[in-house]
Amino acid sequence: MLMSALYVALDAPFDYTISDMPYLRKWWCLLLMENFDLRSSGKLFAHWREEAKAVLEGQHVPIFRLKKRKFQEVSQEPAVVEDLHPAVQWVVQNKALFRGHVTMPKYLSLNQGDQQRVLRDMSEEEDTGAARDMFLFVFQFAEDMELFLKACADEQGLRVSAMFDM
Repeated sequence: MLMSALYVALDAPFDYTISDMPYLRKWWCLLLMENFDLRSSGKLFAHWREEAKAVLEGQHVPIFRLKKRKFQEVSQEPAVVEDLHPAVQWVVQNKALFRGHVTMPKYLSLNQGDQQRVLRDMSEEEDTGAARDMFLFVFQFAEDMELFLKACADEQGLRVSAMFDM
């Protein structure tokens, strides 16, 4: 609610998502600590008060601070689309590592209108199996799929879906 109020007050476009919430909570805590006196917190938050005081005095480096983002840098694409392009690029660059054929996600061959429809279906429907299938990488061999998932999902942290079709 605090972020919504801030954005409304600043007349800024809402560019944060639910995945940003853990970081935003920490940011708000630091912001409140920097702007309000902590001495009146009593014994209930005494342990926290000492840590916060050390952070504010520069004796302790905070674990996390949000970088200031420019509104132009914020991607409006859903995560599944945002991660699709680096995954496709990885498959193309590492084609020689695969034993069999790799079918790229059907979403890439759709026109812009159909892509928007698929994204709308994913966000509105409860059963989004058909829409999610549009983002599947299909491998001929299970070993190829495992290699892809290890490189893209595990090592790069990309949100991708894959299956193998015998």
